[in-house]
Amino acid sequence: TFSFTQTTSDTKATPAFVVLGLTSINGSLKDNVRLPLSHFAQVFTSEPLRLQTGNYQLVQFTVLDQANTILYAAPIKGSDKANHVAVPLLIEFVINQNTNSHVVPQVLAVTSGDTPADFGYTNFGVAGPGSTAEVLIKTNVKIEIGEILYEDVDAQIRVSGYDVYNELQWTKDFGFSG
Repeated sequence: TFSFTQTTSDTKATPAFVVLGLTSINGSLKDNVRLPLSHFAQVFTSEPLRLQTGNYQLVQFTVLDQANTILYAAPIKGSDKANHVAVPLLIEFVINQNTNSHVVPQVLAVTSGDTPADFGYTNFGVAGPGSTAEVLIKTNVKIEIGEILYEDVDAQIRVSGYDVYNELQWTKDFGFSG
């Protein structure tokens, strides 16, 4: 299992999931593994993750709320935030036969002023606090029936947004007048 202790944060959101990445000694990668969290007092513990016997490195560790907003992240060695924890990622651990292992990375609250790069990540794969990401989408409706092309026709367009886990986050319908 993986766990962390909740630190002070500006958010009142409750941690719901941990997202982690692991590499094994043979180089195989488990990326964006999402595990539900349970908690007692300020300690949050993930559901168990079954791994084969061997040596592993924890290379990613982020904590999300129920709305998939990032709350906490474990900084990676060499990042701007790494000096704020005693042991930054990459954390090595061993899985022995017929035993349970417990890995406890140190996390820091992710604030609206933080970027993934501050923690050593290229991206968090989810929205951060205060995220107001907008995407401009241009569209032009064309319908071809046989040899006839109908351009700029009236249409109803549905745009859906998915998170990194391919879970639907939102849907919006737009009327298009050609």
